[in-house]
Amino acid sequence: MPILSVSNLAWGPKGRLILSDIGFDLERGRRLVIVGRNGAGKSSLLRCLYRVNRPTAGRVLLDGEDIWTLSGRSFARKVATVLQETPADFGLTVREIVELGRLPHRASPFSPEVAGRDTVEAAMACLDVSRLSSRAFATLSGGEKQRVMLARALAQEPELLILDEPTNHLDIRHRLELVELIRGLPITIIATVHDLELAAAFGDDMLVLSDGRLAAHIRSDALTPELIRSAFAVEATVETIGGAPRYAFALPLPHSEHP
Repeated sequence: MPILSVSNLAWGPKGRLILSDIGFDLERGRRLVIVGRNGAGKSSLLRCLYRVNRPTAGRVLLDGEDIWTLSGRSFARKVATVLQETPADFGLTVREIVELGRLPHRASPFSPEVAGRDTVEAAMACLDVSRLSSRAFATLSGGEKQRVMLARALAQEPELLILDEPTNHLDIRHRLELVELIRGLPITIIATVHDLELAAAFGDDMLVLSDGRLAAHIRSDALTPELIRSAFAVEATVETIGGAPRYAFALPLPHSEHP
């Protein structure tokens, strides 16, 4: 059974359809990247998957269960999210931020959870933020904050991790470091990614969205110039260097300038 199965999904506010006829399966342990031009519906689809947007049609099944039949606590024990926006930290330290990942496992938000301390320590070590544990979250750099939020998500012990543009606002080096780190996580992952080369490096599989519809469900390294032209409205050339695809893009010529 796939860990996630999406069938005939549609969504839109007040009768305005933004997503329609989306369907795919995700096998456990795979990394899925979602790509598409601005306005294609990537973030809207993620919100349907992490239970913010309730589909107007279709279903999202997690381990065979409709996610909207699960309690909030049960869903949070299985799915963790890291969004683009850095949350308000309310003066919390790094350790306190990471400990928030244990809330779904506590009897109440105010009850201590001794058993989760090792999980918090392991998550911080995995993301290399243990040395920052006593630092105020607000004083961290963008890359450090992203690592802390990933550690918080890992401390949640989810089966599925959903990331919305995890490399957003990071410089080139920190993007590459974060991609390598995420690739090493032993967990099923879904992520939206703008940069197609990063998407190919990060993912096993790729969903290409176009105007709210599924244009392709392919291997992450299988984008063709024709698919890029259709989904992104640009001309592209694709080369394979060192086993990885490299892309070059150009605006399409006006019809009168085509040979």
